[in-house]
Amino acid sequence: MSRSAIAWILGVTLAASAPPAGAARPLPPVEKLVTDFETADKAHNNGKGDSESPDSSSLGWGESGWLRNYWEVYELTGQTRWWDKIIDHFDRMIAHLTDHDGDGFKSWQTKRYSTALIRAEALHNRGTAAIQVPTPKLFDGKKAAQVADRRYLVEFLDARTFRLRNAATLKVLTDKVSYKSGQAITIAPNVQVTITGKPEQGDTFSIWTTAPRPIEYVVHQGMVLKPVAWFIEAALKRPSGDAYHKKAKDYLAVIEKHFLLGNEKYWTDTGDGAGAYRFTPEPTERYPNRILPHNQYLALARAWLILADATGNDLYRRRAEAMAKNFKRALRDVDGAYEWDYWDWIENGKPDSSRAEDSSHGTIDVGFVIEAARRGVVFTDGDARCLAKTMTSRMWNGSTDAPRFGDRVDTNVGDRLPLVDWVDLGKWDPRIFDLLTAALMAGPETPDRAWRIITLLNARKRAKR
Repeated sequence: MSRSAIAWILGVTLAASAPPAGAARPLPPVEKLVTDFETADKAHNNGKGDSESPDSSSLGWGESGWLRNYWEVYELTGQTRWWDKIIDHFDRMIAHLTDHDGDGFKSWQTKRYSTALIRAEALHNRGTAAIQVPTPKLFDGKKAAQVADRRYLVEFLDARTFRLRNAATLKVLTDKVSYKSGQAITIAPNVQVTITGKPEQGDTFSIWTTAPRPIEYVVHQGMVLKPVAWFIEAALKRPSGDAYHKKAKDYLAVIEKHFLLGNEKYWTDTGDGAGAYRFTPEPTERYPNRILPHNQYLALARAWLILADATGNDLYRRRAEAMAKNFKRALRDVDGAYEWDYWDWIENGKPDSSRAEDSSHGTIDVGFVIEAARRGVVFTDGDARCLAKTMTSRMWNGSTDAPRFGDRVDTNVGDRLPLVDWVDLGKWDPRIFDLLTAALMAGPETPDRAWRIITLLNARKRAKR
């Protein structure tokens, strides 16, 4: 999924031109907004969004936006036909769940972020030459995708010449290649090794390559499950014989088994009642077994907050509270505003972190804190006010005519327009509503503007509750 697609779903405008001063227009009527959204919905895969894809990246960064938008339109209009859209989409997605690793739990997977692996060794050779792999793990997705599961042999014909074979078939791939100690040897596209030292005739080196594997991602699950959780929470309040109530119960059975319990194997206790999920231990994982970046575990934590209240299931609550505590201690109070990093981890006993969180992925972090504060879980109105100040005192460019926000949570350098979830901070600083309204209405009438305005209107309504 491209950065622009991720930004679309997270409600962040990338590198947009600032709107001209005095160009703002009045908000369109609700009827027009709904009609415009219906047109955009129909235009994208005939109203099916990305729900037909089995790829978790497409579901997490594409389909989840349609699910969220259907909820937003329902919230604005009260029409349960938008619940029907959620059901139609999620039923298709459930049909794509697979137990790809045979652990008894189903999920969606993707190879999009998986790496390719290269390893090599000298066999029982007579000479003193040694083999090295300069890049044993290919993080570049396009390069990694060109690597297949193979085993190769580098066989020395004499001390100065070698040939390359496919180890499975013994087919010679290249013959009589001149050897120079330390010079890169291309085994296959994006696969290189170096051999140094003095080989003897008959010396052989083995090279294994591993193609990217499908991997399941907590963040994709969380992005999809949050709007579904909102539906479940609302539907469970209807009579037990109601069709929506029954559908919510069906969804809960799937979520509790395959996602709540299915992710327990990735849970880690970080101390003092805090915790979070880890990456899988899959070898082609980018960072196997490391604790997830904040936005990735908080994506699922948001859904657990909602489902804890909807069901009373204590495991939802305990996991959500632990992730809230883990994130809260990562926040830094800078003159009453919060700053935090994209990722904090400990490896080999040493704490480390990345650079400051970006405004796009920060959408998930902010949305979690707002949801937690509303539900009285670890975070409070005071924390929400600190995040509102992050937006207005750290990220805002200071313009009311052409408001834009910084690329990251510690700077106003950038040309972003954070909307989804960020807009709800207007409850604690109404200027945010005014700034985002001005920016939206001064900008062009793009296909996605209708749902952006719908999100803005709903945030204003939620602020009064």
